[in-house]
Amino acid sequence: MATVQLQSVVKRYGGAPVVDTVSLSVRDGEFLTLLGPSGCGKTTCLRMIAGFVTPDAGSVHIGGEDVTRVPAYRRDTGMVFQQYALFPHLTVAQNLAFGLRVRKLRANEIKARVAEALERVRLGDYAGRYPEQLSGGQKQRVALARALVINPRVLLLDEPLGALDQQLREELQAEIKRIQREVGITTIFVTHDQAEAVSLSDRIVVMRAGGISQIGSPQTLYDRPANRYVASFIGKINLLEVRASGAVAPGASGAGLVPVSTPDGLRHWDAAFDHARAPSAGEPLLLALRPERIQLAANLPNRIEGRVELATYAGDGWYLDVATGGDTRLLVKTSGRAAPSAGEHVTLGWHGEDAVLLRDEVAA
Repeated sequence: MATVQLQSVVKRYGGAPVVDTVSLSVRDGEFLTLLGPSGCGKTTCLRMIAGFVTPDAGSVHIGGEDVTRVPAYRRDTGMVFQQYALFPHLTVAQNLAFGLRVRKLRANEIKARVAEALERVRLGDYAGRYPEQLSGGQKQRVALARALVINPRVLLLDEPLGALDQQLREELQAEIKRIQREVGITTIFVTHDQAEAVSLSDRIVVMRAGGISQIGSPQTLYDRPANRYVASFIGKINLLEVRASGAVAPGASGAGLVPVSTPDGLRHWDAAFDHARAPSAGEPLLLALRPERIQLAANLPNRIEGRVELATYAGDGWYLDVATGGDTRLLVKTSGRAAPSAGEHVTLGWHGEDAVLLRDEVAA
């Protein structure tokens, strides 16, 4: 069952579409992230769901009800902002109680709900403090508790970790994920941080220029990106220009394997292709290959020789920048403490199923 639906929504500012005919369904209890760079339309979509922005066309549904013209305070959503938006003159408990008093709950129920919400975010001893007496991470926990205390049907988070340093961001990511799983609430999260999206989400919506480039699980977007834009936006990746040189054959992973060659015709490999239309012979394609899928000194069908230009320590291994002739370079991720030195010649190899073929559209 879809808790939230956007149906062909459009929003224009100054005549230009910021969100252009976007349709989206969010499942009940799902953690869904809208991911993309600044200006791609993700926050505008979230604000249309919240009721802060009215679409110029299309409709917004929550729980099967058309709420396109329903004001924000009647939409049964809880919102968490990047800058906390706490009342500075109220204590933590009073900040949480504010929305409950507006809803005219009884005093004893308000007290119980506030205490429960603070315990959920592990701030049970902070009820009497004021926002200025809290750290940034504590303020954001209070903001999250305030959004949840009203028992909303949908939780909306607009880059809530953007004002925090990296360590706090990672701590709050774990807290948000834990709380969302405990409560089971449908959650829509907006971020431009792909690592954050991958670690938190059941599904990710990758947005670009007011539209949707791809929707899928973090693993799907990482292993099977639909296009150059998604491949480049989610993690590190190598993109090599190739041409189809044969028919699609069955692969072990379920995707078809397509023989390809480099434009100079000197290198021949195969790679996975699982789009609806198979490539035709000679069609230009992009071979997308994650650095960690490449093996050193591997006796694999897909091979290439190269020279290490730079070795960079990454904590859990090394990134190798390998020149393979002409203008072609490959980024390789190795595990372990040792790595080839700069200037050393290496043989690289990979399985065909680990390389993905994309149609070579131009990235904006």
